[in-house]
Amino acid sequence: MKDEIGDKLSKYSCGPWSISMSGKYQIQAPENGCVAWTYTLEDAHLISAAPDLLEAAEAITLDIETGRRPTSSFRQLTKAIAKARKKP
Repeated sequence: MKDEIGDKLSKYSCGPWSISMSGKYQIQAPENGCVAWTYTLEDAHLISAAPDLLEAAEAITLDIETGRRPTSSFRQLTKAIAKARKKP
């Protein structure tokens, strides 16, 4: 399962993604530059959290599938949701 997750993630621009402003909000990936743009800051936060949300969802899924208690993966998911909603 771990190899499958790595294979899926390698098809996307690696995170963490950041937000920059130049007339509109640009979402930047460390290696690929601009991966998206939007006119609202709220959308920019949601889009920039996409790699974190995907990683957290896959981690919690793996925990559940393998019968492990998803304590740390749940915290990871909560943190990713907060990033998407821009809450400290």
